[in-house]
Amino acid sequence: MRRGSVVVLLGAILAAGGCGSSDEEGPAVVGVGGDGGPGIYRHDADGSVRRLTRNKSDEFPTWSPDGSKVAFDRVVFAPDAAVGEVHLFVVNRDGGGLRDVVGHASLTAFSWSPDGRRLAYRDGEGTIRTIGIDGTNAKLVYRSVLAHEPAWSPDGRTIVFFEDTFSLDSNGRLLAARADRAGVRTLLALKDDDAYLAASPSWSPDGKRIAFVRGNPDSAAYPTALEVVRADGSGRHVLWKLRVPESDLDLVRPQWSPEGDSITYADVQEGAFGLWSISTEGGEPRLLLERVKDAMPSWARDGG
Repeated sequence: MRRGSVVVLLGAILAAGGCGSSDEEGPAVVGVGGDGGPGIYRHDADGSVRRLTRNKSDEFPTWSPDGSKVAFDRVVFAPDAAVGEVHLFVVNRDGGGLRDVVGHASLTAFSWSPDGRRLAYRDGEGTIRTIGIDGTNAKLVYRSVLAHEPAWSPDGRTIVFFEDTFSLDSNGRLLAARADRAGVRTLLALKDDDAYLAASPSWSPDGKRIAFVRGNPDSAAYPTALEVVRADGSGRHVLWKLRVPESDLDLVRPQWSPEGDSITYADVQEGAFGLWSISTEGGEPRLLLERVKDAMPSWARDGG
């Protein structure tokens, strides 16, 4: 999967029938890039825009559960270094309190704990870990160079993630680990004729379902799809057939609405990325924002 250049994140969703009003405690959406130059921007419901950071390598901003902070990736270069290292940063909703949480992180692969005090992430070696947002108290969750994209459950007890296996009987597994490292179990096994690659697990607000995207280049009918499975691994079904190339699956990033009745995701239409919303009961998706390059949605959990 490639690292995208995010331009807008759920921009104009409110005007398209979205989340409601915004106030000083309820920022609407965050995005990368703007008229004022590179960095992360906050887009409020009243149309105002606030620049939170200014680094050109800041990407993949994601709200904390209470909407007070934003976590994001930044490539940091040591003096005279030709190649940078990915770090996880956190910044307050007003642009203050910027902190470098941890280095040697993996691209896009992090998730907030429900209480907003910790982040689950994949380090550069593929190990799933958690760490406090102050950079302390790091803990090992699962050790595997093929594990990726942890997602923390709403009750804080479980972290799910995919592990690529490419064995004779499976191309990967959706695993569930106890956040306290008490055990790991397989929720879903991906077979050769089923999915070649899966990514971006996302919990429903009630913790009962998990959305994810999967790719199968051998499927002429629909090589990529948005799917939903129950939290125990049962009831898996395709919610929508995607058009995004398999190489861009990490940009789809399905995100449940705060009410849990719809999922927002990015998909490609007529050669351009757009943001879409689909009911969890199925039906036709609704276009929220068109002509957005490499869009990646992230809801503020208060619905703002």
